[in-house]
Amino acid sequence: MTVLEALILGIVQGLTEFLPVSSSGHLVILQHLFAINEPPLTFDVLVHVGTLVAVFIAFWQDIASILRRPFQRVTYLVLVGIVPAGLAGYFLAP
Repeated sequence: MTVLEALILGIVQGLTEFLPVSSSGHLVILQHLFAINEPPLTFDVLVHVGTLVAVFIAFWQDIASILRRPFQRVTYLVLVGIVPAGLAGYFLAP
């Protein structure tokens, strides 16, 4: 994969991550359309880590507020929101 291809895939990841669609799906489609070889797992992980860093930067004040006062309503709502994903992962795991 060239630097230009990695840059294009990174931009697509960044633009589609916060849309209610699969950003990873867009990466696969672009790789197919532009005949880009499947990137190594390391690239895929780094692109998602970049997204995580961007989320921490964008929501730092909210994250800090939750960490300062852990027993507030939003903390419980986050935990309740995690439960369905945890149950799905547990029961649907191969």
